[in-house]
Amino acid sequence: MWKRRYTQGLQFLSFEACPANVFGQFRSPQIQKFAQLSLKLAAIAAALLVANSICIASQRAQAPQEKPPDNYSGIFVEPDQALFATMCALDAAGFSADESTLSEMPSRLALREAMLKMQGPATEALRQFYRDHLLGDPGETLSRYITFSLVVGPPPRFDFQMNHDLLPPDVLTIEGFREILAAFYQEARLDLQWAKVQPEYERAAAAYGPPVRKIMFTTNSYLREILKPIYDRTFTVYVELLVGARTNFRNSGSHYSIVVGTTARIPTEQIQHAYLHFVLDPLPLQIANRWNRSVPCCLSPLELLDCPKNIAMILWPSPTNASSRASNFASAVSRLLNSSLP
Repeated sequence: MWKRRYTQGLQFLSFEACPANVFGQFRSPQIQKFAQLSLKLAAIAAALLVANSICIASQRAQAPQEKPPDNYSGIFVEPDQALFATMCALDAAGFSADESTLSEMPSRLALREAMLKMQGPATEALRQFYRDHLLGDPGETLSRYITFSLVVGPPPRFDFQMNHDLLPPDVLTIEGFREILAAFYQEARLDLQWAKVQPEYERAAAAYGPPVRKIMFTTNSYLREILKPIYDRTFTVYVELLVGARTNFRNSGSHYSIVVGTTARIPTEQIQHAYLHFVLDPLPLQIANRWNRSVPCCLSPLELLDCPKNIAMILWPSPTNASSRASNFASAVSRLLNSSLP
């Protein structure tokens, strides 16, 4: 029923049911084709939006949300033991890490050298697995293992934190790595190694704290938004210096994360871009929830998409701030697609 009401809000039940005069106002055949294509894309997006909304609504109905404590923000800057163990395994396998970022972490640099000298059955199995799944681009190779580390739980088991059918394709290509990493973790006694380098990791994470807070303040002020933290939405900056100057941004459902390395030049633009996704991605669901009661019946999809103020009136019905928020909304979306906020 909800899907039918949503479709009625779009005015047309199918592409063929669109009245001819909707596109006849364009003189150029090319523009008419473009307008028709835009409407089709809008209808497809609407269908996906409905399916996603129903799925999320059913999940929330099954698991009532708890109110977070007052000091909970849903924003974290921290190291991660699963990511640390994965990078140690790559060290032992011979991955070409960027050692220049370890100049301020002598203990981690010494650990990397020790991992390269490791011997044992689990280590040999690890190296064989790494060679069998090696890609031509080191960045793509690293990307697979970082994605893996973000969907598994803590050591020593490294259990997947989601259903097997929902695992990212990158992880499925190295699915057997979980058992190999668990065996290597025990053989290399990475629990003891982590205790030695943990203070250096925490200092590196502390260096990222002020820039991340500034990014949050600047972005939220620009959008005039105050995020209400909830348990099922998180944004995490994971600090792992062995990734060097590379950054890896991922989101799994409502959990957004970016893995960063160097502290010499903090990648503020990449972090800000990731945070913009975290803030703006839920807006289509808000549009879906308010569409039926906010969109005038005479408003066509082309007219709606053509005017940011119409979108703002759906997101923020109050007429006192719709115009200013519409401008900020359109500008933020444009910058998200092209670069990032200043």
